[in-house]
Amino acid sequence: MPTPHVCPEAAPASARLHTPGSILGALAELGWTPSAIAAALRAAGITGRPDSPDRCPIACYLFENTGAADLAVSREEITVWWPGGEATAATPPPIAEFIARFDAGQYPNLTRKGGA
Repeated sequence: MPTPHVCPEAAPASARLHTPGSILGALAELGWTPSAIAAALRAAGITGRPDSPDRCPIACYLFENTGAADLAVSREEITVWWPGGEATAATPPPIAEFIARFDAGQYPNLTRKGGA
């Protein structure tokens, strides 16, 4: 069983992505169905909080993979802020569906229990 991932405040500067296309590329690595996305997050040990634009599993995955200073994830769009810039991308349909299912409690093994 993988070690649970704790969503950091920001990833190291060496792991930066700064365009909408690179955000979408990072998300594509998770898969193209809600079930594949959940499996990829589970395999990586990433968990999160339901109904949390900056602490859901997708947000935690992006914090880890973009070097973001802050971000907001919704079913409609994803915005990532870095020192000196930001990028916004439309949320891909499989990610939006994953978020809807996660928020509805369909992936309890990805829900962070207590703590940050």
